[in-house]
Amino acid sequence: MKRLIAILFVGLFVFSIALTAQADNSGLAALEGKIAALLADRSVQQAGGTYHYSTVFAYSDNTTYWWTGLVIFNLSSSANTIMVGCFDTAGNAVAAGTLSLAANGLVADLLDNFVDESVSGRVSAISIFGTGDFIADRFVGNTQGGFGEIEKDAEYY
Repeated sequence: MKRLIAILFVGLFVFSIALTAQADNSGLAALEGKIAALLADRSVQQAGGTYHYSTVFAYSDNTTYWWTGLVIFNLSSSANTIMVGCFDTAGNAVAAGTLSLAANGLVADLLDNFVDESVSGRVSAISIFGTGDFIADRFVGNTQGGFGEIEKDAEYY
């Protein structure tokens, strides 16, 4: 009986992990869809490709004394189409943009230069999608000398 309960417990645990992974994938697809819809609404020409990689930075601050910057490095040995989107605190897509990185290429700039509309004066989240694998760094700093950085590897979804 103990063996049966243990097997049942392990089976339910494995099943719950699979469901969690599925929920995460649908969440990334939903964010991607919001950004693509915003770009289409603004008649922004979107670069072609199917996005398979993503990372999300849950916080960026572009208010009075703060700024946010991004660095994106293409880990792929071929060109990588990148889509960047910003979301307000209610989860609405508020700014978006696309770019292409050459094989093993890199781009570094302020967040406003990655998207089609300024995010100045806003606290937001940042989602980055790529047709190939990439690494992204998010930098946040202020005029008083504060600074923070976080690096994330893109995840396949």
